[in-house]
Amino acid sequence: MGNGRPKVHTVFVSKIKALESLFYKLFTKGYKQPTSFPITASYPLEGGNGVILEFYGHLKNTQTGEQYTNSYIVVFKFREGKLILFREFFDSLKRQKYESHN
Repeated sequence: MGNGRPKVHTVFVSKIKALESLFYKLFTKGYKQPTSFPITASYPLEGGNGVILEFYGHLKNTQTGEQYTNSYIVVFKFREGKLILFREFFDSLKRQKYESHN
């Protein structure tokens, strides 16, 4: 962590890229355009079969140009290389405010 970047556990490095791709697909709906999902922390689950990630989601409304940023905590569990659990936590009031404007 000496370089100021979060430590992403090596067992999940290849999965992180796949998850980023999944986020872009999930968040690209209609007028929403993801701009970045910088990871701020990662925590391995016991047994090495999952990870908890903290990150920011930055999106842009392509119709109005309005920017949206929210902080997220996501739990991923894997079995035999496949994602079996996904839980997402975020500031729902911030999301509601953004959604009500758009």
